[in-house]
Amino acid sequence: MSGIERMDADRTAELIVVGAGPVGLALARHVAAAGRSVIVLEARAAADPHAKASHVHGRALEALG
Repeated sequence: MSGIERMDADRTAELIVVGAGPVGLALARHVAAAGRSVIVLEARAAADPHAKASHVHGRALEALG
């Protein structure tokens, strides 16, 4: 189903992240790696094919995991 999961209203998690951008996904990844349950909510059904930044610094990539 292309990675999109429709959720039941009864599903719970310790953290809900709103927005599947770089920061939201990095946060969700770190929290899940610590053994916590995470739900990521995103309004769009698919990733935007157009880049939002002209470049990303190496340190930013390290921080995002």
